[in-house]
Amino acid sequence: MKLNKTCEFCRNEFEVILSKSRLASGNRGRFCNIGCYHTWQKKQAIEKTEKKCGICKEVKQLSRFYKNKASYDGYHSNCKECGRKAAKEYYQNNKESNKEKFLEIAKKSARKRRQELVKVITGKFSLKCPDCGIEGPFCIYDLHHIDTRNKELSISKIGYVNSKVLEELDKVILICSNCHRIRHRRDI
Repeated sequence: MKLNKTCEFCRNEFEVILSKSRLASGNRGRFCNIGCYHTWQKKQAIEKTEKKCGICKEVKQLSRFYKNKASYDGYHSNCKECGRKAAKEYYQNNKESNKEKFLEIAKKSARKRRQELVKVITGKFSLKCPDCGIEGPFCIYDLHHIDTRNKELSISKIGYVNSKVLEELDKVILICSNCHRIRHRRDI
């Protein structure tokens, strides 16, 4: 059976061939092609201010959904609350199996932050000890506070660059570890 229909989006006439199964399901073709259907779907989503959560099935304001560019309406299918619950539940159920993975990610992240800090320090100071004149890689040097009364934090314990670390770098000099020990020995 053939029917002439008008596309609900572009209003062009198109022909629909109906089989017995399509007649029984009530799907008689509302759009001339898949492109019209997706464009219509996006337009409907833009006009909406509410959305139904895929987990709790409640209709909520769009502000209660995270944004998702890949989704046709630009929002995740689950609300923020359900998404948080699902993530927490996943973490609890897979804590042991993902422990190594999470530790590896944490180590990589810490290594990256440490490299960034070393880059800032080597950019600020020359890799030459002002006391003995030795030159070498960064690993042989220590940061020495010129006046320990002005020391607010230990840069090596923070391990990443922020405004406090940058302020603290103005209060230190870079010297080799041997000279650093000698300077502190004199302080006793």
